[in-house]
Amino acid sequence: MKSQPHPLHVALCCLAIATERLAWYATLAALVFLLPKTGMSVAEAVRYSGYLVSAAYACPLIGAQVADAVGYRLATLLGALSLTAGYGLLGLFPVPGLALVAIGNGLFKPSLMAMLTGAFLSGSPERNRACARLYRAINLGSLPSGFLAGFLVAGSIHRLLLLPLLPATAAIVVALGWRQLRGGEWRSEIEALVQEKIPDHAEHKTGSLLALGALLIGAVVFWFGYNQSNNSLALWADKHVDRLLLGFTIPAQWFASLNPLFIILFTPVADWLDEKVENGRVRVPLPEKLVVGMALVIGSFALLYASGPNPLWLVSSYALLSMGELLVSAAAVAAVTSWAPRGMTARYLSGWFLSISAGGYLSGVFGATTDLRSLFGWTAAACAVGCGWFALNRGRFNRQEILVRSAQVAS
Repeated sequence: MKSQPHPLHVALCCLAIATERLAWYATLAALVFLLPKTGMSVAEAVRYSGYLVSAAYACPLIGAQVADAVGYRLATLLGALSLTAGYGLLGLFPVPGLALVAIGNGLFKPSLMAMLTGAFLSGSPERNRACARLYRAINLGSLPSGFLAGFLVAGSIHRLLLLPLLPATAAIVVALGWRQLRGGEWRSEIEALVQEKIPDHAEHKTGSLLALGALLIGAVVFWFGYNQSNNSLALWADKHVDRLLLGFTIPAQWFASLNPLFIILFTPVADWLDEKVENGRVRVPLPEKLVVGMALVIGSFALLYASGPNPLWLVSSYALLSMGELLVSAAAVAAVTSWAPRGMTARYLSGWFLSISAGGYLSGVFGATTDLRSLFGWTAAACAVGCGWFALNRGRFNRQEILVRSAQVAS
């Protein structure tokens, strides 16, 4: 069995998040360079970068309650409007502006992801591929973020007025595609299968909180490592990498575009891993993706620990980090949305975003150090612990995936 939502459903979700994420990642890439211009030290700027990530991904705890109550389309639209207002205020009133950006992210991100996956059957390869395509769209959108960040840092504060145009575009996409996106609101597996509203249909309750908790504990370690790409890796590129190329000094912010570039290049591999093989199973199960993904992150920081000034070290590290992100994050989002009872998807996703919040906070706290090489070594060690944690919970994750497939057939 597979569901067939409106042909434009995935495309509209991808277009909306691509434009919004460009503004987000450009802001993150520029923040540690913009804030020192206001009188902050570099260490304070790194901490504030971590605080922004932490706040933006903690807000879904509240935003998800709103989304599950009022509907994912409306919550996505409200989130995009809040983001537009927040980015518009950054240049003149940075603290209120960042607060509105965090609130907007808390509404927009879980609502859009729940809207994307809600049109598909839980645990289906089609849902997994839709999540992978959303990830590709996020990274296509954020691909120019390093260049945009370099443009913002090099000029006056008024250049920040370019940022609100991006979430405003996302709001227009959602508003214009309102009818085509209604499939994201289906509240039962039967509705997702037939793509029609069926009143009073009883929904099965999957979603093991124990499995979700085990996934989120390991995810905190993963996001602690990954979020250093927004601060520690940028500072490493600025201070310790030979950026001179043919007489031109490459801006440190440009390296931020390596991550989305590698995600785009590796997405076909992720699609192949998610191909259906038998009984609704995908080629590579969730636990194996988590373990291998964390192993790649370990390799990324081990490379940085051993690296020299040659930029190829940093490029190789970004490649491993990107492959690890694609395996862990895309697979985990598909799992969380499949484990959630329908009508509670955004709330389950808020737990996932809380792990990003915790990891972002830790990356800001521990990243505020001048000894970046030691930080990379400790990060590799922490990710090794996270890798072991995922391996220990392999059986729990497999049982939950089997439960979801069984419930789908029963519906």
